[in-house]
Amino acid sequence: MVEQNIPRTDWRRFCDQFTHTHRGWLVTINVLSSPAADGTSAGTDSATDIVHNIPLQTVAMVDDTRGISLVLCTGDQDRTQRVLVKQPVRMRLERTAEGADAALAIDTVDGRTARLAFRVAALPETANGLTEAEVRPG
Repeated sequence: MVEQNIPRTDWRRFCDQFTHTHRGWLVTINVLSSPAADGTSAGTDSATDIVHNIPLQTVAMVDDTRGISLVLCTGDQDRTQRVLVKQPVRMRLERTAEGADAALAIDTVDGRTARLAFRVAALPETANGLTEAEVRPG
């Protein structure tokens, strides 16, 4: 895996492009907690799945009372689930050696990482036709 850091000044443009490229792709979103910096057991280095193999709708940057947040929306016309990532401090794209997007990781001020991973990492040009979300936009 190759990681590409996304500069904070590019987050809004990146989110728009990421959504355009990957709308309808199946994703799993989990939140990882890392061990506390002082070595105590406050951090658990565990992952909690929030969404599992659900079509991606959008990744958007929104203004928040504490600065900005990122909203990850998944689902279809019948059901939408939103994951709010508050106070992000770093965003990075994980790519395969071939250059296919595999996951988007977002670190927050409290030491957690929200990770949106694709069920299959594929180059967009190799996707077979339109996704269901593109055929029937919600």
